[in-house]
Amino acid sequence: MHPSMGIMKHNATGWNSLSTYHLSCVFFPAAWAVAGVLHGPHPSAARVWTLASLLLSPALLIIDHGHFQYNCLSLGAAAGAAAAILGGAPVLGSLLYCLALNHKQMALYYAPAFFGHLLGRCLQARGGLAKVGAVARLGLVVVLSFAIIWSPWLTSVKDASQVVARIFPLRRGLFEDYVANWWCASSVVFKWKQLIPAGLQVRLCAALTLAAAAPSMLHQIMRPSPLGLLLAMANSAFAFFMFAFQVHEKSVLLPLLPISMMAAHYPGLAVWTPMVAMVSMYPLLERDGLSLPYVALMLLWAGLALVAW
Repeated sequence: MHPSMGIMKHNATGWNSLSTYHLSCVFFPAAWAVAGVLHGPHPSAARVWTLASLLLSPALLIIDHGHFQYNCLSLGAAAGAAAAILGGAPVLGSLLYCLALNHKQMALYYAPAFFGHLLGRCLQARGGLAKVGAVARLGLVVVLSFAIIWSPWLTSVKDASQVVARIFPLRRGLFEDYVANWWCASSVVFKWKQLIPAGLQVRLCAALTLAAAAPSMLHQIMRPSPLGLLLAMANSAFAFFMFAFQVHEKSVLLPLLPISMMAAHYPGLAVWTPMVAMVSMYPLLERDGLSLPYVALMLLWAGLALVAW
């Protein structure tokens, strides 16, 4: 932060740091619910490893408590949404996902997965009327949730437009800094910002992102399953991270969450993905003076993985 960008008093920055610790408590019950739904209420190695992967993820810890973000809120709500849906409470799951999406627009990365799985579950209802009723019930939850949250700005089209413009910063360009996605990596050879007009960049990003996320979404519509939802969340989040417009380095936390939730199913992936995510964020963390915590968390995670694996 520069002096012109915010309050720099010691008590203000101290409160900022302390608030991230307090708000991270939101993530704990979500992680506990995920482990319980996937592996049962009784203690087991799979349950412990899932909890460890979620709560001790070095990437989430250093971004929230070093870079001072509040990703634990939106990620916790998204994890809680998945747990609720897999536990047989799709209405609660829809509400939690709406809260995650309205807290941070990056939760949009999971939208194809949640949409596909919930629609697939609705289509499994017996009878046409039951199918329509299931879809309408979830649609009503989404509409009411957004209406309540957005009510302060819905009285003015201008105010609502300004909020949307800030949520989706289309004027900031295709990518910034050194985000480890397709556009930044390939720009070494192809100067996309010069080759493609700005308006076409947005449409191209949207098309590639939807194309990459579509197979897992369609699979969940046709054959919804608990593990399929988590795999679709990971695939959809990776699709957005790799091909979406104006992706931030910390967006790698989105695909990392469902991978951590599947730690007992894919332990190798759950071990290596957090380390790869940390490497991809190093330019951002080094700029914040977090090189020492970065190395410490990497070593601690590697030690935990060796013991658990």
